[in-house]
Amino acid sequence: MSALPQSSPSITLASLLLRQRHYGPAREVAWNKFYDLYAPIISGFARRIGADRGDVEDLVQNMLRAFFAVAREFVYDPAKGRFRSYLKTCGWHRIGDKHLRSSIA
Repeated sequence: MSALPQSSPSITLASLLLRQRHYGPAREVAWNKFYDLYAPIISGFARRIGADRGDVEDLVQNMLRAFFAVAREFVYDPAKGRFRSYLKTCGWHRIGDKHLRSSIA
């Protein structure tokens, strides 16, 4: 999987999100690029907020899997904030849910 150029992230994000709505090879290519772009961001965020080293990859996979499941219906509105902020909020919830489940068990 190749990295995306960082020159125009908002245009790249918009086109990637639009291609997520399609079926077939275009969606697979868009998903691979989306993964290449956002998996390291999610991983870095998880490490910075203190997620256990062994949990970081699980968190990345779970967040991206959850987003993939709703990607066709997701509507990005830049007026509401950055997409990275949305992912950060999702990460906080995922990590919080995991800690809550482990403290109850």
